[in-house]
Amino acid sequence: MTIEKDKDTQCYVVHCDTCTEHLETEEADFEAARATAKAKRWRAYIGPDKEWANSCPSCTSDFGKRQRGAR
Repeated sequence: MTIEKDKDTQCYVVHCDTCTEHLETEEADFEAARATAKAKRWRAYIGPDKEWANSCPSCTSDFGKRQRGAR
């Protein structure tokens, strides 16, 4: 999972595990940072490697479009 605290601001930054997008949450509390990411349509999920991962709204939307097209 790529959510880490910025050394300078002491706020959490969420990184997309699919592309280079990131979200600076402006939150110093982990749970508040997760809630901010969720409110901004970021998705946290367990990947095929059984590790937590994050997906930005664009990558989440692209995945959904691919899934709907596969039916």
